[in-house]
Amino acid sequence: MNIEFIPLDLTRDHEWLKMVLPIPFTDRTNGILAMDTDVNRPVAVAVFDTWTHTSVCVHWWIGKRMVLRHGFFEEIARYAFDVCGKQMIVGIIPSDSLLSTRLALKVGMVEVGRIVDGYKMGVDQVIYQGKLGDAGRWINLDSKEEAA
Repeated sequence: MNIEFIPLDLTRDHEWLKMVLPIPFTDRTNGILAMDTDVNRPVAVAVFDTWTHTSVCVHWWIGKRMVLRHGFFEEIARYAFDVCGKQMIVGIIPSDSLLSTRLALKVGMVEVGRIVDGYKMGVDQVIYQGKLGDAGRWINLDSKEEAA
């Protein structure tokens, strides 16, 4: 598998994207598409929305777990922290989405809030935050500057 990270194009990708991430898209929605160039198919996507001065909300879909070994989360961090200059990434994950929860924790995000029954009765909305410089797999721009 050869992965190329390309900008999300909502005109090109909208119909496919609606099937894998059923969220509303606006003119401020953008993201990163991980393409397997061997088969010319998307294997993962990160969609960014709800922009503030310091943060951005990210939604991800992973179709092939091998994309994680090709730097998918590092690319998310690079885009949010380095390209867009944000200080934190926010993820809102239903409490019954165990795989997404495990991935968020593995890359260094921490739970900062919970809305009981916020997704549906019996399923909470859990708010996770990943900050620039936190431990985990996020890119630490401070380390890059010290190495230069």
